[in-house]
Amino acid sequence: MDESVLNELEGIVGKGNVRKGTEGTQRFLRPGCETPFLVTVRPRSDAELQQTVNLARERRIAILTTNDRFLLREDLHKEGIFLDFERMNQIEKIDDYTLMAHVQRGVTWDQLQEALRPLGIKAAAPLAANSISVAESHAARFVSKAASKFWDYPVTNLRLVLANGRIHRTGTHGFSDESDGRNEGGPNLSNWFFGADDVLGIMTRASIMLWPVCERRTCLVYAFEDVTEMLKAMRNVPRTELGIEYLGINRVSLANVLGGDVKDYPDWSLVIGFEGRAKRVEHNRDRVDKLLRRFRCRREDRLVEPMTEQLDLPWMEASEYHTGFYALFSRMSGIEAEVDRAARAAGLSTDKVGKIFSAYDHGRAVYAVYDWFSQDPALGSALNALNLSLADRGAFFDRPHGELGRKVYTSIPNHLPVLKRIKAMLDPHKILNPGRIVREEDPEWQPLQTGEGEIGLTASNVEKVKSKLAASIGEEWVSDNPVDLSAYGRDFTIFSGERPNVVVLPRTTEEVQAVIRIAYEHGIPIVPLSTGFNHGGLAIPRKGGILIDLKRMNERLVIDDEAMTITVGPGIRMRSAWWEAVKHRAYDNFHLKPILALTLGSVSLLSNYVARGGAGSLFKYGLNPELTVGMTWVLPNGEVLRVGPGAVPHVGNLPLHFTPGPDLCGMFFNADGMFGVCTELTAKLYPERDDAEAFEDLVTAANYDQDYHHAFSETVKAIHALGRENVTDFMYKAHPGLFALAMVDMFEGLTVRGVIGMAPQHPLSTVVSGYDAEELAIKREIVAEVLQKHGLTVIDPAMFGEEMKNAQTTAPTKMSLGIKGNFAATYKGAFQWTACNIRMDKIPEFARRYEELVRKYWKTSDPKISVEHAMTGTDIQGPLPYARAGGIEVDFWWDQGNPEDVKRATTMMHKTQKLMLEFGGALFRNMFGAGEYHLPLWGVVSEYWNILKSARKAFDPANLMHPDVLPVTEDYI
Repeated sequence: MDESVLNELEGIVGKGNVRKGTEGTQRFLRPGCETPFLVTVRPRSDAELQQTVNLARERRIAILTTNDRFLLREDLHKEGIFLDFERMNQIEKIDDYTLMAHVQRGVTWDQLQEALRPLGIKAAAPLAANSISVAESHAARFVSKAASKFWDYPVTNLRLVLANGRIHRTGTHGFSDESDGRNEGGPNLSNWFFGADDVLGIMTRASIMLWPVCERRTCLVYAFEDVTEMLKAMRNVPRTELGIEYLGINRVSLANVLGGDVKDYPDWSLVIGFEGRAKRVEHNRDRVDKLLRRFRCRREDRLVEPMTEQLDLPWMEASEYHTGFYALFSRMSGIEAEVDRAARAAGLSTDKVGKIFSAYDHGRAVYAVYDWFSQDPALGSALNALNLSLADRGAFFDRPHGELGRKVYTSIPNHLPVLKRIKAMLDPHKILNPGRIVREEDPEWQPLQTGEGEIGLTASNVEKVKSKLAASIGEEWVSDNPVDLSAYGRDFTIFSGERPNVVVLPRTTEEVQAVIRIAYEHGIPIVPLSTGFNHGGLAIPRKGGILIDLKRMNERLVIDDEAMTITVGPGIRMRSAWWEAVKHRAYDNFHLKPILALTLGSVSLLSNYVARGGAGSLFKYGLNPELTVGMTWVLPNGEVLRVGPGAVPHVGNLPLHFTPGPDLCGMFFNADGMFGVCTELTAKLYPERDDAEAFEDLVTAANYDQDYHHAFSETVKAIHALGRENVTDFMYKAHPGLFALAMVDMFEGLTVRGVIGMAPQHPLSTVVSGYDAEELAIKREIVAEVLQKHGLTVIDPAMFGEEMKNAQTTAPTKMSLGIKGNFAATYKGAFQWTACNIRMDKIPEFARRYEELVRKYWKTSDPKISVEHAMTGTDIQGPLPYARAGGIEVDFWWDQGNPEDVKRATTMMHKTQKLMLEFGGALFRNMFGAGEYHLPLWGVVSEYWNILKSARKAFDPANLMHPDVLPVTEDYI
């Protein structure tokens, strides 16, 4: 490297923090390796890193990093700058209210544990961390020991330095540091940076999830002689949701963890962890012990204490020759045989091969870890060959490198071209880890060009398009009849309507491809629609064009019992998915169920998931993007891209919501058709006992009837406390009007005005379920204790009459609402909502401010009409798991035939959404044109706004895919 560059680098980070050759990289090298051409730079701050990146870009010098213990072998002899983040070692923030920590890249696991211990909180413990850096492990999507229950990678936000030298904050930090969430204001472009190994931006900080230290922590340990029998237990028992960890460990790995001779331990040990209130833990231990008696194993109580101590400790990759991957349980017999064969061929005895398996996400799959305990340098090539072979047997490597990476990435049609398009957009000079994942010889995704003939919405051009569509799809499935078009030109919300010029109803993915190619040839806009439940103007063709109605794609509905997934086309409705899923078995007395939103059962399951919806049970299961494991998209150039692990040959429906390497799934969520048309989606199903014990309680802040705002604050505190206990399936705090609508919907002879007078001020519904009646009783006891502490009282449903008591059911929270006779959805003829996530301790003040809006803009001047009679209020849906944030929602009903009602609704909606933004709440959806004032806010402290506009231009330069749905193009007015 030129001496002048070295001098400039020393001027940026200090003379002692620039080191040439192997001297600087030594702690990242395997024995015997060297890096003769690398210069190690050790920045202390983002500012120093920004200057370093700017210098490298100007001089066209490569920047290399590692997210792992060792530098990649392919990087050892490259020339450029290598970044060592050891000096960026500050824990910037620990928030024990939201259970989040912001850690710089140099913070180690030991350092974080020491800081958290006095606070009574903890981080997720990795099964085999790829790095001593907490941030690097999280950005690499490490698997925790508790992955059976807490399966999602526990990081929400990253801070990065991009190749242009600018700071980028992902997730909700792109809008405000006040809230910690992975979702962004528009499409979830943040996902690109997880698992990306710094090829798109250099990560400097991670915001990670934390957990409370519980009253009781223990485990059970069982000895198995047969690995097949143990894997059967690891597949089935986690589906009961009784345990936290399910770790299968062979005697070699157990000796490595606990010390001692391998002969002191069983061939295989199954460790099942528990935590929570003592009474509940003892119940769950007892039930699991009874279940394990069905399998050929024996209790190993001598190992309980030492393994309990290990459950919350981070484990590192145990050897230099280490591999880890996901696989379905059905693939594991072939994988085990291949690993044993390869070990024998490499000359390894069985006491040198460590194995650890973790049940993943309710026993849908397994994360398998193998270690070869040897110093033989020849094992490197043998392990590489093994990984290639395992990939053919169904192993999914989520961050593959080298030859394995090429095998995985090139096996997915259009995957590398799309990645290269993104890389060219974010790093046009190819300075960030060049050649890693994307290579020079890889093809880049190319957009379609509009035709050379007549284009645009002229009468003759539309007629030509109609003729070509009829020839491709069938004349009976193409229409420009004004009567047909009018039905597609409006929705039941306040957004103004606009008719399409042509409607087409394709039946297959291939027909959707044909529609897109015809549209591009003639320069005609395209808007997709699924089952017709239009909302917030997001399916209205604002510039006319072709509306693609996907309701005929309603035949694809496939249940995978092993992976517990459902695959659907866009025409499959949520209630249909429910009735099909419950026919299938998860394990013994357990059936499967989909996770559905609290909306009309006629809504498309695919559309609700792609629109980044959230179920009423999101507190337990999370948001829909995390429940989506695969999608098929027709891209703006007419090509097809499958995303998710199932796109890799031999893998199957693994329960992971990301692609290998940089995750491509997120860019399609909440994009409203900007980046393509979704023709198939695979989502998780969850196990539920056939005789499920569940009960819904209606709770009110009964002791605070004379102090409305104090009662609201105590309700919020109770919801937050219940979130920490992690015992409820569902929580929803409604307003009196919503309660009244539910009652009128349920019973004949009631009126909304009449019921509101006796409605509780802050009705809170909680759903609690249990493995059996005893667990249900324990959970309800915990709930009652929390409620009593905050002055809340469970309402006896009998006080509303015997019919109310008999009608009480948890079905709507699971099945979605009914299709017919849904009074709540049709009251006054029109309904609208808007929502966001904010810190829960901010919700009471938001509610006060929202009440001021209601009094000024929504409630009439009639003194007989109270705020409660105004039929709106601050609802709390969720909250997110462990109450890290609260989902606030407001609802409006109005008469579309009354112009004054429409004016008030329009004013109120925009005022409310701006209030949410003021409180740091990123809007769930950009409805009613809210993107105009919402999305530009994501360009103040982040590059998200600029990246989103660049992505739109990169993938749809002609601006034909649902134009103007978001204000991200140059011609947007």
